[in-house]
Amino acid sequence: MIYTGDDSGFPSIKLASQSTSGEWERQGTLLGASTGAAMPQSKETPFYRLGPDGEHQIYFIGYANEETYESAIYLAVAGAFDGPYTVLPDPVVPLGRMAGRNVRVITSPSVIDHDGKLLMAFLGWDDFQNVTRVWVLGAQSDDNGRSWTGFREIDAPIGMEGQITQMPDGGYIAARTGEISSTQEAIFAGCARHPFGPYETLEQPLLTQSGPPWETDEIIAPQVFFNTSTGTVHLYYTGADYRRGWWVMEATLLETMGVEP
Repeated sequence: MIYTGDDSGFPSIKLASQSTSGEWERQGTLLGASTGAAMPQSKETPFYRLGPDGEHQIYFIGYANEETYESAIYLAVAGAFDGPYTVLPDPVVPLGRMAGRNVRVITSPSVIDHDGKLLMAFLGWDDFQNVTRVWVLGAQSDDNGRSWTGFREIDAPIGMEGQITQMPDGGYIAARTGEISSTQEAIFAGCARHPFGPYETLEQPLLTQSGPPWETDEIIAPQVFFNTSTGTVHLYYTGADYRRGWWVMEATLLETMGVEP
């Protein structure tokens, strides 16, 4: 698993592995100041892809100022899964005008190989401190992720750092955070035959916020994972207590929720 954690006082990309007993163990930093990847200063929401040429890729959002959070999408590449990774010097999806929208913050990249095309879905924000609009945007790359074109609005439910996962049957599931009441969040999902949708929303949420101690304030950044070796379906997401921090959570999904391996 790759995830966001602290390295030298800044959000960085880290690695954990699961033992045969099911326990997760931290394996160190993949992208951070301690590994020579000092820029961009802060790195979050990584998405891993193995390229057709064997290149290991990590797409992530990077930014220099936590006050303005002007995050763009960067790409790091390596010859092995555990690195060392090299961050390309310029963002592969910079801020600016795309799909007719003035995008000032980018989050939540998902990168998908579909029918011979390399596609990306992400969120574009019109501001950080005074947000009025958040768009779900898509793009395509013809050079193995180095540049992206064809930006357009798409139908993919990935709000608040959700991600898209390919299902074993070739379809796609996208997960997002939403509210079921004024005091409780839940994680919802939709399924589609194309990563850009349209998505059919599952009737029931995959999971509802349980409250203290691990889900006191929010549950965000959901991703569904299909373990084809065991036939199980897992949901990974982030729980938070703003006074103590954020942590990665794991739940096993039931077939009755409408998601089958």
